[in-house]
Amino acid sequence: MVIPLESPEFIQMLAYISDSFLQLNQLSTSIQAREIHIVKACEKLKSFKQTLPVWSRRIKAGIFTGFSELEVTVKEFGCIFPGVQQEIFAHFDMLQASLDRYFSAGELSVSEQWTIDPFLFNVDQMSDGDVLKEDLIDLKENQAMKLLFDTTKLESFWCSNMESYRKLSEKALSFLVPFATTYLCESGFSSLIYLKNKYRNRLNPSKDLRVALSNCVPRYDRMISGEKQQKSH
Repeated sequence: MVIPLESPEFIQMLAYISDSFLQLNQLSTSIQAREIHIVKACEKLKSFKQTLPVWSRRIKAGIFTGFSELEVTVKEFGCIFPGVQQEIFAHFDMLQASLDRYFSAGELSVSEQWTIDPFLFNVDQMSDGDVLKEDLIDLKENQAMKLLFDTTKLESFWCSNMESYRKLSEKALSFLVPFATTYLCESGFSSLIYLKNKYRNRLNPSKDLRVALSNCVPRYDRMISGEKQQKSH
C-alpha cells in the first residue's frame, strides 16, 4: 500500500509504527540483563507472540490500549482508516512469522521442563527410560533442596547440586548457562567506546574494561585509608 506523505493515512500509519517500535523496544529491553537465560528469554518472546492476536482483535473492535499515538490520531480524524487497519493486521502477521522463524530455538520440551521447577514438575511426563528420572524423583522428595530452591536463583540452585545431583545439574545448566542474547557483548562495546575515546586513543583498555564490566564493587573505604596511610608516611 502506497500512502502519500501529506495524507491523514500516512500520519495514522506513522503513529502506529511509533507505538509498535515502542512495544518492540520494551520486549528487547526485557531480555537484556545479566540474569536472563535462554528459557526466560523464550518465555518473554512467547508471551509477546501470544499478545499479537489480542492487539489485532482490540484494534478491530476500536480499542487502542497499548497504542497511545495511534489512538490520538483516531480521535483526531474520527476513525481508523480501513487501509491503515489492514496494514496493521498484515504487520502483526509478519511479526508473528518473524518471531517464529528467528526465535524458535531454546524452547524446552515437556520432558525437560523440570529444569525450571523440579518440585512442581510431573515426573510422569518423563519417559521411564530416561536415566535422570530416578534422580529427579529423589530430588523432589528432598525438603532441604526444596527450601534451597525457594531461596536461591535458579542457576545457583543447580550449581550447588553438582555433587549431589550431578547429571541433573549438568543437564539443567546446559540450558541455562549459554548466553540468551548479545547483551554482554554489546555492553562491553559500549564501555569500550566510553573508555577509549579520541582523547585516549593510545590507551590499552584491557584492564580498564575489566573493571568497567566487573560485578565486584570496589572497597573504596580501604582504598582511601590506604592512600591516606601512604601520604602520612
